[in-house]
Amino acid sequence: RANRLANWLRDTVGIEKGDRVAILARDGVEHLDCFFACGKLGAIHTALNWRLHWRELEYLVELTTPDVLIYSDDFI
Repeated sequence: RANRLANWLRDTVGIEKGDRVAILARDGVEHLDCFFACGKLGAIHTALNWRLHWRELEYLVELTTPDVLIYSDDFI
């Protein structure tokens, strides 16, 4: 699964070494998939705490400036 995500991030999104990938999801295996996919690409993995208030999340996204934000359906 991490390989498929890494391939998608590279081929479809254009993520390269040094790019930032943020994930906003409840605790689960998706975090590990994203973590290992970033490791394979040399990208910077940024896990956002889903328990934070939306203003705090907004601040963190502005601070970390991710190139892509992966999120679960819970946060649409």
